[in-house]
Amino acid sequence: MNIMKMGQQVFMQSVNPIVKEKKSVFSVRNSTCNHRFIFPKKRPGRGLTFLVSFLTYLLGVFPSLIYALPTNGNVQKGSATINQVSDSSLNISQSSEKSIIDWNSFNIAGGEHVNFQVPSSTSVTLNRVTGNDPSSIFGKLTSNGNLMLINRNGILFGNGAEIDVHGLVATTSDISNTDFMNGQYNFNISPEFSNTITNRGMITALEGGLVAFVAPGVKNTGIINA
Repeated sequence: MNIMKMGQQVFMQSVNPIVKEKKSVFSVRNSTCNHRFIFPKKRPGRGLTFLVSFLTYLLGVFPSLIYALPTNGNVQKGSATINQVSDSSLNISQSSEKSIIDWNSFNIAGGEHVNFQVPSSTSVTLNRVTGNDPSSIFGKLTSNGNLMLINRNGILFGNGAEIDVHGLVATTSDISNTDFMNGQYNFNISPEFSNTITNRGMITALEGGLVAFVAPGVKNTGIINA
């Protein structure tokens, strides 16, 4: 299927504009109309006001319930080990070029750090959230390779979030394990997917990397160095 349907928004930024034409990390294919490409200096509408306000409220009232390190990681494809080295630090060591990890939740609180160590800058780790809650990232997320974060419930990079990777794709769409492992980045968008991706933190991609948000609603009020 095409990566976008009518009403989907895509945010993409790369160090070198040529990168967005390469398919080693992420490809966008669309045969429908009325899609929009949103870049950092653009200011989208205010459709996410309620979502952000609600998440901020929950942070103040139930911080221990909302934020914790990613939970119940299960390696589906490839070779990777998950090691929680402390209450606030999680390391993922990947020995294969590609890996797929399903998580029940993927949250990072302020002061927490999740690091992916992969073989090279071309390596990709797909992280899929199978639970029912959106991802809230307020701490550090790092990788010497490329990360994909899939959560159909939405993703929030909050104030204070620090993302330092070679490349990042965050989306509310999904991809089959077979397509991902075969390098066919065809994301499936179910009709009921109506959630959002918000960036209020700092995201840094290395030279040659790409930052892409794909969701029905996208908002960037943070900083993206890519």
